[in-house]
Amino acid sequence: MYEKDGVPFLMVTPQTNNIYEGVRIFEIQDLDSATLRRASGVPQTVLAFSGTAGTHNGAAGYAFEAAASGIIYSEAVLAAPLFFRIYSSRKNP
Repeated sequence: MYEKDGVPFLMVTPQTNNIYEGVRIFEIQDLDSATLRRASGVPQTVLAFSGTAGTHNGAAGYAFEAAASGIIYSEAVLAAPLFFRIYSSRKNP
């Protein structure tokens, strides 16, 4: 979760079968009631992106002080040879 210009946002990593699948950001409409901004009842995605297809990717973070890097996210290949990397998306929320 982070705040930009007084508006709270939620950054999440969806997953399927315990594999992380990118990053999704939603605007929080009301923090006290924990509701997201919606259109026709569907939460509105502010920003979405995924890492390399077939990898375990997401688990992101963001620091306004490092805005040039954008959202930082992890990516892992779960087959031999195993590897783990951290990437700069250069996408700012």
